[in-house]
Amino acid sequence: IPKNVSESLPHVVRINNSIDRYNSRAKAFKRRIEALFKWRFRYKTKFYAQDHLLYSANLIGKCPYVLLEDAPNIYTLYKNIEFMRPIFPRNFLYRWKDYALFGSIGMSILGHNSQCIAVMVTQENDLKSDILKGKDIIKVDMAELWNESTKSKKEFIKKTFGISNSIFSISKNCSVIIFTQPLMDDCKLTEEEMLDIYKPSINRYINRGIVVKPHPRDKFDYSRHFPMVNVLETKAPMQLLGAMGFHFEIGITVCSSAITAMPENSEIIWLGANIHPKVYSVYGDLKCPR
Repeated sequence: IPKNVSESLPHVVRINNSIDRYNSRAKAFKRRIEALFKWRFRYKTKFYAQDHLLYSANLIGKCPYVLLEDAPNIYTLYKNIEFMRPIFPRNFLYRWKDYALFGSIGMSILGHNSQCIAVMVTQENDLKSDILKGKDIIKVDMAELWNESTKSKKEFIKKTFGISNSIFSISKNCSVIIFTQPLMDDCKLTEEEMLDIYKPSINRYINRGIVVKPHPRDKFDYSRHFPMVNVLETKAPMQLLGAMGFHFEIGITVCSSAITAMPENSEIIWLGANIHPKVYSVYGDLKCPR
């Protein structure tokens, strides 16, 4: 979560995410012990959480929680994404060590454990997922929730994510939006490799007006490399912007689930994870959700 977003919220504790599951076991154990004593309010707290993050298990501890989806269709696509799969240590000793360090949630993510009491889902496709069998489902319609929200709640959400009314004029002048991903971070792509991926699409559609919606963790400088495109500064997820009426005729992405927020009559250009070997090795053979 970007710092400028969390600073807009009334009660926030930011935690340095420096734990690596296999190389920083001492840090993981320290975090778990720290959580037992420092955040005792957990036992009276209702948790809404993502459970695949390396610090999630230590913070949640033995408490029940409602699972928030990491992205649309994640319960259907999780098997194809390396870091979203449940972890199976090599032998009993490693399994015992991981349980001591990360707890049962760290071994059984995506709600695949008894502490997960319900799962929030935004996509109909995910309701058929094998990993959700037997779980209580909370179906969420983002557009419906937005429309039913009070004026003060809408203004609070806009302020939190830095959504100005001016960005909606962009969609009137541009017909193409590109959804990016943190490919330099997750897949270790270089700037040159990033240029090779996005330059053909930008050159092809530049006359139709292009908006780039960077992923919050995307480090690539699109404004410097492509000064002719509009780069959104807001870190709001596209699912929220789409619910607010932020739409385009054409959506382009490597394999971002953000395209599920596009209208049904829009055109989707799915470049695919096989556009580069490094991307494919991390994300796998993800198919276009539409």
